[in-house]
Amino acid sequence: MKKSIPASILACLAIILVYATAFAEPDEVLIKPYDWDNRTAYSDQYIILNARWGSCRKGAVQDFLTATNISWTLKKDGVLMAAGEDTNRFWGPLDQIIAPTGACMGNTPESIPVTYWRYPVGYLQPGDYHFTSFGGSTIQ
Repeated sequence: MKKSIPASILACLAIILVYATAFAEPDEVLIKPYDWDNRTAYSDQYIILNARWGSCRKGAVQDFLTATNISWTLKKDGVLMAAGEDTNRFWGPLDQIIAPTGACMGNTPESIPVTYWRYPVGYLQPGDYHFTSFGGSTIQ
C-alpha cells in the first residue's frame, strides 16, 4: 500500500522553500573597479563593485574620502546599461587591517586604517559587459 503525503503538508513545504530561497544570502561576485582582468559571472550571481583604500595615517584616509568620487559605467554591446555617479555614500567606516610588509616607508605598524567601498550592481542578464572606472574590466 502506497502512503501519500497530504496536500497541506506539500503546500507548507513549498512555502518554506520559497521563503528560504528568498532570504538566502545571494551568491556574490566582487569586482574591483581597478582590476583589469576579465571576470565571469552567472545570471544567478549578485554583482558588487568593491574597492579598498588605506594609508599609514588615519587623517590621510579621511582626506581621501573627502576628495574622492568613484563614477562608473556598465555597457553591453556598446549600450549603456547602468552608471553610478556620486557614489561616496558607499564607502564604509574606517577599519583596521594588518599592515602589509614594507608599508609606511619602513616604519611598518601592526595595522593601518582602511575603508571599503561596496556598490551593489545587482543581477545581470547574460551577455558581455564592459565596466569602466579606474581602469576597465569585462564581465561575461
